[in-house]
Amino acid sequence: MLLLDDLAWLTLALDFNTSIRNLIAKILLCVLTIYAIVGAVISTLTDWTAQPMMQLVYLAVYTLLPAIGAYSIYKRLQLGILLSLLGFLFISVRVGALPFTFPIFAPISLSISYGDFANGTGGLVDLFAIIVSLLLITLMRQFRRGNHEPKPTE
Repeated sequence: MLLLDDLAWLTLALDFNTSIRNLIAKILLCVLTIYAIVGAVISTLTDWTAQPMMQLVYLAVYTLLPAIGAYSIYKRLQLGILLSLLGFLFISVRVGALPFTFPIFAPISLSISYGDFANGTGGLVDLFAIIVSLLLITLMRQFRRGNHEPKPTE
């Protein structure tokens, strides 16, 4: 009888871990979708007449990469998650002294400044991008280990 109780707890623990993994995937799917939508709205409502190429770069980094990540989480594709991860790693630290900087920062950001902006040596560390990157890494590791549900059937 004791062995059956232990197996019941083990089954419950495995179900709990599976539900946590699914929760992480669902939260990331929602966050990346909202991020892409807000990025697209900001990009379309901003006047880009002075720098039309910056609009394409902004759309690629703040709209296309999160949208690819959201779609890849839904379809369980590791390459798309990796592309989204690289995009978020790219925007996690922004240095003000670099010649190539975005005129508008990330659509959703929890940035902490460091350095001296008056001398041009300041920068921003985006905690939101770092947290999303860590969650994407966790999700990729779970997908690589095979600890996920099978692909949805069409």
